[in-house]
Amino acid sequence: MNKANIDNLTINDGDYVLVDTSNKQPNNGDYVLSIIDNCANIKKFIQKDKNQIALISESSEDFEPIYISEVDRYFIGRVVTQVIKKAN
Repeated sequence: MNKANIDNLTINDGDYVLVDTSNKQPNNGDYVLSIIDNCANIKKFIQKDKNQIALISESSEDFEPIYISEVDRYFIGRVVTQVIKKAN
């Protein structure tokens, strides 16, 4: 599971996230909902240059960054703004 920290809350199994559907252009360091090859994930967005995006995982050092270029099939959804913790 992604261990991204949004407003001092970590995303854990069973939690919900809210995304800002009006924010269509994330800034470096924002956490984004993205879809790559039909797989959804939440990663830290880094715009390397105008032709390359890096999506960085904070869940584990075992996961390498995902690098996206113009030729890849991807969708950068929207910026994650809030974590709603699972009720116990």
